Amino acid sequence: TITIPYIISITSCENPSSVIDGAAVLQHSIHLAHNKKDNHSHIKNGTAVSTFSSSSSITDRRMSTTIYDYQMYAIHLPTTRACAIPLGEKLGFILLERKVPVAVEEIQSDFL
Repeated sequence: TITIPYIISITSCENPSSVIDGAAVLQHSIHLAHNKKDNHSHIKNGTAVSTFSSSSSITDRRMSTTIYDYQMYAIHLPTTRACAIPLGEKLGFILLERKVPVAVEEIQSDFL
């Protein structure tokens, strides 16, 4: 099996629910693209609910004959940890906390 990584970045945490919702929609779309036979979400009280679990293995989450699998990652700043944690706990994303690699205020250019 070949595992394809899908990576999102979280650079702001002003609206945590929109970060989680956006990540869940992306993950669901990726899941459907990878696995046309199985759907691990359902409707509960008029809302789509994912049944992905951080405790589920990749194989458990996808019962497909394809040779391609996927794993979701979220790269986040230390200041956005509150938005990242639910992605790991509820959606099974692997969380990677990183500092900004450059001092943004030191970037100078005629184009900025």
